[in-house]
Amino acid sequence: MRISVSLLVLCAAITGCNTSIDPANVDSIVVSSNPSAAAIRLNGEAVGRTPTTIKLDRTKNYELQVGKGGYLTEVSELKPRLITTSEGIEFGFPATVKVNLTKTPAEGEAGVPSSDHPEFKKLSKKALGEDAAKEGLKADIAATKEAATKIQA
Repeated sequence: MRISVSLLVLCAAITGCNTSIDPANVDSIVVSSNPSAAAIRLNGEAVGRTPTTIKLDRTKNYELQVGKGGYLTEVSELKPRLITTSEGIEFGFPATVKVNLTKTPAEGEAGVPSSDHPEFKKLSKKALGEDAAKEGLKADIAATKEAATKIQA
């Protein structure tokens, strides 16, 4: 009796601790970045540097972090989804993930897009207590005087 109970407990322990992933549910994806050699973390654990291939279980969601010194870390959630391929529709992860890292602005640099410079200048003058309308008026008067001297010459 003692042997059969021990055997039963052993069998239950072996089958209950089986954490292997079904190979049919595994996708391999290539993670690359610009610039390359960025560190990759999957659910907070380091898994390598770009470019590399990682294996993901289709039954789970993942948080992917890609980062490199001097660049902002990009974080995205990887979820399996329906993907249209040449063979039809499949469920899983995309074959490749490409991450473009954004350079961290250097000290003293403002990260203002060039298209927003005029508005940024107006807002900064307003914040500093300078009257943007007066500056615009002064520039207009100076341009008018310059044009008048050119016409007279």
